[in-house]
Amino acid sequence: MDYVTITDHNKIDGAMILKDKYPHDVFTGVESTAYFPEDKCKIHVLIYGLTDIQFEVINHIRSDIYDLREYLRTEKLVHSVAHASYSVNGRLSKTHLEKLILLFDYFESINGGRNKKSNLGWEKILLSLDENRLEDLYRKYRIEPFGQDSWIKGYTGGSDDHGGLFLGKTYTQARAGNVEDFLSAIASKKNKAVGRHNSFHALAFTVYKIAYDFSKQNGSKKNKPSLLGTLTENLFENRNLDIRNRIRIKTMQNVADWHGDKLKLCLGDLVSLLQENRKQHIEDKLDAVYLQISNICDTFFVMLLNSLEEDLKELNLVKIIRNISSSLPGIFLLLPFFSSLKHMHHTLSLVEDLRKEYQIREEPRKRRTLWFTDTINDLNGVSVTLKQMGQIAYERGRDIRIVSSLADNEITDEIPESFLNLPYMYVFRLPYYENYRIKIPSILSCIKTINDYEPDQIIISTPGPIGLLALLAAKLIHVPVIGIYHTDFSGEAKHIVPDESGSTLILEYERWFYNQMDEIRTPTREYRNILLDRGIHATKMGLLRRGIETDRFAPCADRKDFLKTKHNYREGITLLYAGRVSKDKSLDLLVDIYKRLVQTNPDLNLVIAGNGPYLSEMKALLADYQGVIFTGAVPRNILPRLYNAADYFVFNSITDTYGMVILESQACGLPAIVSNHGGPKEIILDNESGFVVLDQKLESWIKVLEKAMDIYRSQPDFYAQMRSNSRARVMDSSDWDAILDDILGKDFAEE
Repeated sequence: MDYVTITDHNKIDGAMILKDKYPHDVFTGVESTAYFPEDKCKIHVLIYGLTDIQFEVINHIRSDIYDLREYLRTEKLVHSVAHASYSVNGRLSKTHLEKLILLFDYFESINGGRNKKSNLGWEKILLSLDENRLEDLYRKYRIEPFGQDSWIKGYTGGSDDHGGLFLGKTYTQARAGNVEDFLSAIASKKNKAVGRHNSFHALAFTVYKIAYDFSKQNGSKKNKPSLLGTLTENLFENRNLDIRNRIRIKTMQNVADWHGDKLKLCLGDLVSLLQENRKQHIEDKLDAVYLQISNICDTFFVMLLNSLEEDLKELNLVKIIRNISSSLPGIFLLLPFFSSLKHMHHTLSLVEDLRKEYQIREEPRKRRTLWFTDTINDLNGVSVTLKQMGQIAYERGRDIRIVSSLADNEITDEIPESFLNLPYMYVFRLPYYENYRIKIPSILSCIKTINDYEPDQIIISTPGPIGLLALLAAKLIHVPVIGIYHTDFSGEAKHIVPDESGSTLILEYERWFYNQMDEIRTPTREYRNILLDRGIHATKMGLLRRGIETDRFAPCADRKDFLKTKHNYREGITLLYAGRVSKDKSLDLLVDIYKRLVQTNPDLNLVIAGNGPYLSEMKALLADYQGVIFTGAVPRNILPRLYNAADYFVFNSITDTYGMVILESQACGLPAIVSNHGGPKEIILDNESGFVVLDQKLESWIKVLEKAMDIYRSQPDFYAQMRSNSRARVMDSSDWDAILDDILGKDFAEE
């Protein structure tokens, strides 16, 4: 820096001391806290080149921002409104911002304590001003503009560096030969703001640094520094470890390695990292330290989760409480980063609202969407839908990332090219859903990844750990969040968990989770009403429209060949079920239906495609029936051939919110027979592309299926028309561009 000032809050002592010591390099400054007298909204005003007498006057009148403005004009004091779009005491509104535009001509456009989006967003609004806008604002508020050309603003930059980590990294630049010329250039608006914007993790480390400095000033110098103190010294003071501390750390690492103490190993790695990178640029060093702190947090939580898994089996309440308490340091490590991230995005919505009102166009970039799911690589409707939407959106140039956590060996060719894989710290299996491996994401690492992507909206497909992480991120960075209600977990639990309290607990959690959303999408109208009845609601509720690859899922010739060549098929009518093989799909009812029907229809075949917890029991129940085929899980590229080989698709489930398999079967021209509950009944047309069974009684299903088989045997033209209707029903609703616009919104360039 050529010239330096310090702008303490409402104090000038430090600036005066420096000015006396370096009169040619330093100019005085203060950050004065001013108030709108009508509602006590705080505004910080930077004032430069003032005398101690002027400071005393300013300190007296700053309680009224209008009086302060007039004094600055009268005294011709160089000044700038600091971080104008940041609400200092939670009272800032659009009205205050518009009044500031009239009151002052100089604004801080790069504040080293605020992020790039906040700084540039406010600067764009100021740069968009013209004479007409100022006249409109004057008529609205009757505040005289600061100068003759107040629509042209001057801009300054300052570090706002309370911790001393980024001194001189954000600054004001002008052509000047001395301090007086420099201040004159600012007053003439012949300067510019230059330098770094802040990041949320750098802000958190600034808070740590302030706490560290405070503890040094107030702590006892006689006490030996703790391990944490040693770490902090290495981070903030670039000190080399003395021989005593090197021995101490090495001993700790050896003992930790011997006992498998991962936490102390992580701490040792952090010390090593700091030692190896002592001379590294502070920004790069903080990035590396952030990742290591993320590992330490993960270690705390993995220890907790491992112990909880064992203690819950033993119902050891004392150990459960003890282990939860031991994880508190991990939570305390997280909180400053959460707070700083929320702080960074605190008032961005104010600037965004003003941008829209002033009709200032955004930079021409695509609308960014992050779509989160706990399940992406499984054979279920949620996974199929997301892989489909993700890939098709990517191929159409939409900026969307499907987000989940997968191990390297779980990433297959079917995963969309736009897939974003989050690191995870823990894996467990769900009770009654043994095939699902649920990942708990690495929290700090993932939060940084999400923030760096700068999403315009977040979509959440499942309420599991990945969904919770996405919800947390959306709240911290203040972006709208859409919840997709794919699966009726509480409804399924009633059929697979003996204790009713389990389904009640799940319902309470679902109610809380989905009530956090700005918008909820349900697969069908019926489920929209079901959610409302359950006390789940949002400002907006709509339908999640589905599409399908109608070129892949299509009727084919010689449709029976697949079963004849691949399975022990016998001639006759073939019923098909595809999906998860579980009792919550009412497959015990399907077993009873087949046993009854085969008595009078000995040529009736039943094909079960899929895996699940009921598979072994179902095989045992139908072991004596030659017409039953269990295919296991069927790859998606083979499914169309299976749908074509069947004569009717049978779906007894009453817990499915949609039923992707129904859409697939209909696209292949296969009539479907479904229950009168949930989503599947809204996909078909009763008596045209299939049949809806009014209740779950065995006799009701038998009656409808006998009618369907009679149509197949004696009314071939009607049956052929049903197959045609099935295909046509899907084709009418498969416009992918309309579907993507509906859920993702249009790109900014198209607004």
